[in-house]
Amino acid sequence: MTKSLASYVSQHTAKSNPLEGGPAFEGMLNGSGIIADTWGSYATRLMDYHDIEPAQAVVMLCLTPDQLADPTVQFNEGQGFRNYKAMMWNRFRDEALDELNPEVMRLKNTVDTIMKGYVVPDQDAANQEVDRIQAEIEYAEAQKRELEDHSGVAFTEDDVKNHDQAQAIRCMERDALQSGVVIKLDEFVSIMLSTNITDPEYPSELAGTWIATLDDVIQSFWREQVRPDLPIHKMVVGREIFTDFKSFFDIYKETTQYAQQRWEMIAPIFQAPKLEEHFLVTGVRL
Repeated sequence: MTKSLASYVSQHTAKSNPLEGGPAFEGMLNGSGIIADTWGSYATRLMDYHDIEPAQAVVMLCLTPDQLADPTVQFNEGQGFRNYKAMMWNRFRDEALDELNPEVMRLKNTVDTIMKGYVVPDQDAANQEVDRIQAEIEYAEAQKRELEDHSGVAFTEDDVKNHDQAQAIRCMERDALQSGVVIKLDEFVSIMLSTNITDPEYPSELAGTWIATLDDVIQSFWREQVRPDLPIHKMVVGREIFTDFKSFFDIYKETTQYAQQRWEMIAPIFQAPKLEEHFLVTGVRL
């Protein structure tokens, strides 16, 4: 007697279709990669994913009570989810800005405090010194032209280098005095590195940004204003380098990293599994 197919199936074997339906499976099949579900279901999925309480899930998703109770299926198409992701990224970055801005203001005030120690005590006297240096610059250039044009003096490469370096130093001193702030470049670097911001025992949470900003400021100064062969201990800088430091001091990297970390904590609950990862394809149930 021929046995029926049913006789080969254990009474303890599940009879349900192995391709269970539901939002996750639909997202896997339709190619969107996004689970179209309600906010309540997303919150439940997040609770399971992180083993957290309902209140924590609501906070992590930035949900209102009305959203949580809304039975509407969300994100039926990709653009809606992209808009949601962009909104959440902006919200997370704003959170980071709110948290870090007090420290940003403290550090910028520190820059102002350091600069105050190098403000010229008498700007009128400084302006007179500016006029004297400018006259010296013009005289040195005139002398060089006179020697070149009428004396038949052949300047060596070292002569030209020494003249140009001396003129560069005079120009830097003049510009710094005009700005009302005068500090040697090597001293500026040293004092910015020795602040308590970079104290290894109690570092600022933005100490890395402080160091990176110092590097950016020096690189910018080197590219735009300084002869590469001028010894750093002879370089004089003014107010502009402090202004540049405050301008360059930016926490975009920190806020972006924070937003990325926050997003990665909730992203999995919206992502449908890939079809090629389904256990019927892989043979492995996760």
